[in-house]
Formats: sequence, C-alpha cells, structure tokens
Amino acid sequence: MQRSFLAIAAATVVTVLAACTADQGVPRRGPAAAAAERCEPGLDKAFGAWAEAGFSGSIAISKAGRFECLAAYGSADDAAGRANTPETVFSIGSITKAFTAAAVLRLLDEGKLSLDDRAGKVLPELDGPVAKATIRQLLLHTSGLNGSHGRDYEPLDRDSAVAAIGRLTLAFAPGSGYVYSNAGYTLLALIVEKASGTSYRKYVAENLLRLPGRRVAGGFWSGEPAARGPRAVGYHDDGRTGERGDFRGPYWGMEGNGGLAMTTADLASWAHALFTGGWSRAGRPSSSPALATTWAAAAPRRRGGSPSTAPCTASRSSAPREAAARWGTTLWSCGFLDSGG
Repeated sequence: MQRSFLAIAAATVVTVLAACTADQGVPRRGPAAAAAERCEPGLDKAFGAWAEAGFSGSIAISKAGRFECLAAYGSADDAAGRANTPETVFSIGSITKAFTAAAVLRLLDEGKLSLDDRAGKVLPELDGPVAKATIRQLLLHTSGLNGSHGRDYEPLDRDSAVAAIGRLTLAFAPGSGYVYSNAGYTLLALIVEKASGTSYRKYVAENLLRLPGRRVAGGFWSGEPAARGPRAVGYHDDGRTGERGDFRGPYWGMEGNGGLAMTTADLASWAHALFTGGWSRAGRPSSSPALATTWAAAAPRRRGGSPSTAPCTASRSSAPREAAARWGTTLWSCGFLDSGG
C-alpha cells in the first residue's frame, strides 16, 4: 500500500475517489460522461473543469453528517463505456488502515487490549525484534518495522505472514523514530484476530462497516464479504487494467493494510460515525467517541502541540500513476478539519 498522510475528520468530510483512466499519454477509450447530483452549481462547474482536464472519479462532501454534494465525473470503465456515478465502488487502498486502527481501539475499549501491550504478548508465536513493539507503536508507525512481509496480490496465509513479519528487521528501536509500515498494520490485523476470537474480516464487517440505520459501508475489494455495487476499473500506463477484485487469496499480504472498497458517500458517512458515536451495537450507542479520544491521546504531537494524527486517512499527495499501477484506483482526499478559517 502506498504511503498516506493522516488528517483529522471533524465537522466537514471531503472525500474524492478517483479511477486512473486518464493518465498522460494513455488515450481515453470511453466517454467522459459527468453525473452531478445535489451539488452547488459553482462546485459542479469547478469539478467539471477538473473532469475536462482528465479527472475521473467520485466526490462526496458532507457537513455535520449531511451531504452537501454527491457527484461523479468521467469514466468508471472505459471499455464498457460506463460512466462514474455516486454509487461507483472504489478500492480505498491504505485508508483501510484507518479501519484496522478503529478495530484495535474498539478492542481496547472492550478491555481486550491495551495500547502498551507488546505484540509478542498478544501473539506468542511471533518471533523477531518486532515482538517487543507495542500496539501504540504499531498504530503510529513508530515500531521500527521496516520492509515488506509479502506482495499484495500473491497468496499468503496467516502462519506464513506471522513468520515473515517476525523475520523483518527494525530500522530503529521501537518508539525512537518513524517509518511507514504496511507490515505493521497487517500485524495489527493479526492482533485483532487473536484478541477478538474471530477472523479479521468478520470482526471488521460486523463491528466497523455497519453504519447507522444498519447500512453497510462497503466491504473487501477481493474476497468476502465483498463490496457490492458497480466498480471502477483502473488502468496502467500501458493501458492494461488494474486489479478487478478477483484475487482468491489467502489475503495476508495485504490484510489490515489495504483491501477495503466502498463508495465515497459510504467513506464519508463512516468517518462521521467514527467521530460522533454513530455506530450502534445491539441497539446501544457505541463508544466510538472514546476511540477517537484514545487515538488523539496516543498520537505524537506536532511542534505547535496539536495532535498530528487521527484514524481517517488522507492521501492528498497520492500519485495516480503509482496507484493505478498497483490498484487501479486511488483516494485523493478525505477528512479535512473544518476549523472555521
């Protein structure tokens, strides 16, 4: 999964999911149809100009949980001549890490984990130096874990993933530096399985993807439970299509650090529910505000003293070509803080 920047999702959530169908030098093979719904004319005009310049994707803007704009532009599938719509499903890539982090913090809230638990305590079968890293350090990419434990779309089972992660070297002593780690979030997914007593996918689907009103926010790009709905198709620079979601697993090369898929509206709704306590469990309000509070308390601080991270991923700088080569889709922005100025 490509590196992403983290930002706080609060009163305003802006989500842009893009299918990379218009890279420079690659001819468009289908219509540049636009479908704007419930968007202020000025915004639609601006997004339309972006689409004319080659953008294909879907946009959701919500404020205080109410959508102010749901729109889609360009092509979802060039070969089929299918346009993007607000219902188009995209792979959300590394934003999956936000869901994994929320799963960990929910288990913490349930008393099944502690931020200071060491990975080796939860997973006694884990060898190597990363066993001494804490859950807090894994969440914040400060465990020192460096390198890859496996390729995204190559079969890797659970035991092989544990062994591969245990063989990885550390770039520094846990807690003494920062290096972005996909393997660290796969390790967190393994911890979710052990602490919850069920599979990572089942725990995420039953506890993290259900929105208020029992609506489900997407699913997995490959395997079950799958994200339902029409999917965007991405393209490599040479015109080949990206991953279509037909990889049959095992998925532990990517589990926890990538793999989820949904619409922009679902992603925006999920971020709002996370920070406002919108999840429900057995008819009772969940403690998701406590999850956000725990994350803020765990996060390192910037020079100015404000928390630097929260569990909504924003990849404003993600390169569409790089994403297309690996995923076919990329998320450009999610979760901008509405600070009133």
